Amino acid sequence: MSLPQEAPSNNLAHWVQRLTSRDMPIFAQTAKRISVVSSLNQSTAAVLANAILQDALMTSKVLKMANSAFYMGGRRSPLGGYSNVNTVTRAVMILGFDTIRTVCQTKAVVESLLQGTPRERLTQKMASAFHAAVQARWLAEKTRDESPEEVFIAGFLYLLGEMAFWCFAGEELTQHLEKILFLPEDSRIRAEQDLLGFSFEQLTLALSKEWHLSPLLLETLESPQSTSPRIKNILWGQKLARTVQKGWHSTEVRQLIDQVSDSLNLPQEIVVPMVHKNAEEAVRTAVSFGAAQASRFIPVPPGSSQPETPAIESRDEPSPDLHPDPNLQLKILHDLSNLMLEKKPDYGVFITLVLEGIFRAVSMDRVFFALRTPDRSRLEIKFQLGWHGVETLLVGSFKPIFLNNNIFSEVMEKKETLWIDEHSAARVGHLINEDVVSLIGTTPFFIMPIVAHDKSIALIYADRRTSGRALDEESFNGFKHFCQQAVIGLTLITQPGSAIN
Repeated sequence: MSLPQEAPSNNLAHWVQRLTSRDMPIFAQTAKRISVVSSLNQSTAAVLANAILQDALMTSKVLKMANSAFYMGGRRSPLGGYSNVNTVTRAVMILGFDTIRTVCQTKAVVESLLQGTPRERLTQKMASAFHAAVQARWLAEKTRDESPEEVFIAGFLYLLGEMAFWCFAGEELTQHLEKILFLPEDSRIRAEQDLLGFSFEQLTLALSKEWHLSPLLLETLESPQSTSPRIKNILWGQKLARTVQKGWHSTEVRQLIDQVSDSLNLPQEIVVPMVHKNAEEAVRTAVSFGAAQASRFIPVPPGSSQPETPAIESRDEPSPDLHPDPNLQLKILHDLSNLMLEKKPDYGVFITLVLEGIFRAVSMDRVFFALRTPDRSRLEIKFQLGWHGVETLLVGSFKPIFLNNNIFSEVMEKKETLWIDEHSAARVGHLINEDVVSLIGTTPFFIMPIVAHDKSIALIYADRRTSGRALDEESFNGFKHFCQQAVIGLTLITQPGSAIN
């Protein structure tokens, strides 16, 4: 078979670089950000919410899915009632760390691929990916896996290399791929290697390493013969999703279900209806992630019906709201009040919710919460929004702020809330030294100390440096309202003489 010029032999590194820098850069960045969060020792709801809030499009998608019937059906909010989810922080609390992580990664893949060329083969492979992932997650639940959602995302990403190729490869190359598509599996893989210089599984493996995807996916691709139940569940899901294309009553499907029944020690009378139900669940899952066209290619058992395909939603990135939103402010302040009623409010979640209120509802570009060290000599930034880059998600990635005759020490010592603009800068200009400028620049800003038990224990800072928008009285009042909630909350959370870790 002659080789197209766009796919020279042994071209794996080229395709990894191309997908990373040209075709799927947004997903590559999202994957790395989530990987950083997942690897942190303090991987909590607050840290994950912080990572999502750095991306306006992902924030919008997470909130939309958190409010969907698919995820919210019957779930009661830990902050009370069944009302809409208005913040990413609350979404993570309600749905859980693993579920939100899965939502982010899956949604990012779907969005990235649907921005490319919507070939029918892509939608077919995406359908297979959703079906395989749902079946694998069900098996993980049945085998009491510690994280069925991790199995789901590894199962979905297993076909990433193939989906990306069908999306971004040129016409000449995809025509060659069509010729080998229906070969037996072993023959197909050899033909892929002859044609491309690598197999699709090798491309997925290389992308998994480059983009720091699921460690479980990496292990599955590198050790497919492993006896690990998790790997077996992922591979069984893949095999079933491929085999049912021949029909639910085919001999191959019956043999597969026999194997699953034996491994679960359950009779077929129980397993068969569950496997069928999983196929229907896969259809709903694909639709919920915006892959309605792909959902039509998931084979459902006889007697099942495909859900109606909703109108295709716009994938344009939402324009940021450049004005304060009083309605959202009230909702987030209400959530903060409910959170403080808990017996042991989580400090990280509480502060992240405060910052989300300032960031989104007051419409500030950058905001951080800095905590005073026990020796009272400096501040350490613990949470921030608006400082972009994977490295800013790491606690300790910012240099400490030394309280040495600067604007920060002035605020902490005098317990004074300030709005610094071009007029007030003349009065306090000597306090905005090189260390301050290296951190925040010379932009106008708001700053307020957090005073608990008559001690300045922290401060909150906010500005609009990125957009260059002017600060105003309405925004200053909104900023102060959220900071006052932080004062009340931290006074409740802390005890006199104690320090927050």
